[in-house]
Amino acid sequence: ILFNMEDEVSGTKVLYKFAKDNELIKPNGGILEDKIISKEKVDVLSTVPGREEIIIKFMQCLKGPAFGIAGCMNNVNASLVRAISAVSKKQSN
Repeated sequence: ILFNMEDEVSGTKVLYKFAKDNELIKPNGGILEDKIISKEKVDVLSTVPGREEIIIKFMQCLKGPAFGIAGCMNNVNASLVRAISAVSKKQSN
């Protein structure tokens, strides 16, 4: 019997990880939100990313475009500096 009041996914992950090392443990089903769920649904639930994993992936998705924009802005600044330098060299010759 496993009780987890915080997160539906993390408890099943811990149970399945423990069950891999202990052949006597075999999940047969569960209760989720006051409803009985089958072993197959518990199996699926154990493979779903947990809340923290989802938040981390979401933050990484947000971070990617920000770095892309920063890189583009840096390239624009670098290109401007190179262009000014080239014009300066051309005028000094």
